[in-house]
Amino acid sequence: PIRAIKSSGDDEPPAMNVAPATSSSRFNAY
Repeated sequence: PIRAIKSSGDDEPPAMNVAPATSSSRFNAY
């Protein structure tokens, strides 16, 4: 699923990881 950059990152990481570290620790992994 192509989802925009979400600072919550609730269930799945964004397909297009534009900002790897936003607000969620999930984004930090990607």
